[in-house]
Amino acid sequence: MLSAIAATRAGLYGRSNDSYSNSALVFEDASALLGEWDANGDLSDASFFDYHDVIQGGQGATNRVHIVAVDESVLMVVNGELIASGEFADETGEIALEMYVAEDDAGSTVQTYCQLNNIWLWQF
Repeated sequence: MLSAIAATRAGLYGRSNDSYSNSALVFEDASALLGEWDANGDLSDASFFDYHDVIQGGQGATNRVHIVAVDESVLMVVNGELIASGEFADETGEIALEMYVAEDDAGSTVQTYCQLNNIWLWQF
């Protein structure tokens, strides 16, 4: 059974348009995802999902996440360490902050939160 607490994640959803979208997420279980989805919802081969020692897990943990997207190159730095990079489609689109709480097999979720501070966006 999928634990809703373990699947809780927060991050950035960007370059979202009719063709592609990117997400950079840190999970409560100390894993991270840097992913690119196409219009069919398929994840690209350049996407990354893994656990990393530098990510602080658990409720109330604080992680400093930097996402750098220049042309096709996308980098994810967590707590000062590069943990993922990929070559994704160079697209324009909307950007949003993202929080996801999964349902368990019974369709239930648990109360959770995601606090995002010091959000900076630059366009070069």
